[in-house]
Amino acid sequence: MSLLLRMKMDRKMKNLVLAVGIAGASVAAHATTVQVVIEVIAQSRQITTLSQETGNWNVTYDYAFEPSRFEYTAQFDLDSPLVDQPQHAWSNSGSIWYSYVMYIGGAGASTTPTPYTADLTNGFPPSGTAVWPLFTQASQRLTSPINQEGAQPVDAIASFSTSTRWETFGELQHTWSYGRSSFVQLPAGPVPNADFRVWSAEEFISAMQASVGTVTQNSFNEMSFYGVSQVYSSPFEGTRIDIMGDTMLKSVTVVPEPSISVLMTLGLMALATARRANNSKRSDDL
Repeated sequence: MSLLLRMKMDRKMKNLVLAVGIAGASVAAHATTVQVVIEVIAQSRQITTLSQETGNWNVTYDYAFEPSRFEYTAQFDLDSPLVDQPQHAWSNSGSIWYSYVMYIGGAGASTTPTPYTADLTNGFPPSGTAVWPLFTQASQRLTSPINQEGAQPVDAIASFSTSTRWETFGELQHTWSYGRSSFVQLPAGPVPNADFRVWSAEEFISAMQASVGTVTQNSFNEMSFYGVSQVYSSPFEGTRIDIMGDTMLKSVTVVPEPSISVLMTLGLMALATARRANNSKRSDDL
């Protein structure tokens, strides 16, 4: 192979490596999307109505409800968290350290319906008219006893929620809302008060993955509500339906961004080009 040809091939390789580097920077700039598959063991159905005559809420349990198992998927982005740094708070057990991180919105945030979603939202306005468009978010919450000696237990919870709301105004205000929430208990070792801190996104993902297969009781709620009120007032008539049960994480997966696929393709192209160049060089040397 001539020296000029080798120089041209070296230039091509440098350009390809530069393209791979640019794609890598693009990956770093994109959001990290996490997908969780949640298995639900639905246990009960509750109907709560507001009496216009008495102004009281009346709760009725649907004893004909048959428990069921199903799965749904939730996705959320990690790129723009809202962080509450560790702070003092009060609980029934006394003074605690408390931190909270919410992963809200983002292009990857989405959820799939459950077997009850269509029935709960039957008769609701079109989704495009909602004043609060459907959104999905996830959060991590950590708490630990405060002002005690030695390592203290940490209560760690991951929660996943979805919500939307509609309103119409005339002589009266009509409100429809739909929501779904699940939470799972996460494994967390004891830490001294001085070391209590917010988990990183990587630690949050790792803790969720470690909790796959563990059932958290009384941790699922899917609800719908319709109410009538004077404008911007509390409803004087309304009905709320709740499906409640237990949850278990089936899987926790980091979803590749489109740019990652581009980076992988460019990387394979670079390897193939390098292999061809080496083979050609060996042939010339022979």
